[in-house]
Amino acid sequence: ARFSMLIGVPIIMASGAYAFYELFGADTDSITLTLTDSLIVIFLSAVSGYAAIAVLMKLLEQIGFLPFVIYRICLGSILLLASPLGLSIIGA
Repeated sequence: ARFSMLIGVPIIMASGAYAFYELFGADTDSITLTLTDSLIVIFLSAVSGYAAIAVLMKLLEQIGFLPFVIYRICLGSILLLASPLGLSIIGA
């Protein structure tokens, strides 16, 4: 779980950099945001993201992946049965 969280960091940073680039490359007449506003949003996003990951890691240490596995198997079965192929509406 920790490794999968770390894998997402470069993509999240790249999307943040692209959004930052778009913010400063946009037409200044239509945007009323300032650099201070952007930095506040970045800070709050980082804090909430870190808190969410910390809570998830604590939860995984306590209960493990079994409830998630059961949920995914049940959801996958329901989706397969509810799909057009599962209902025999569309022939294979």
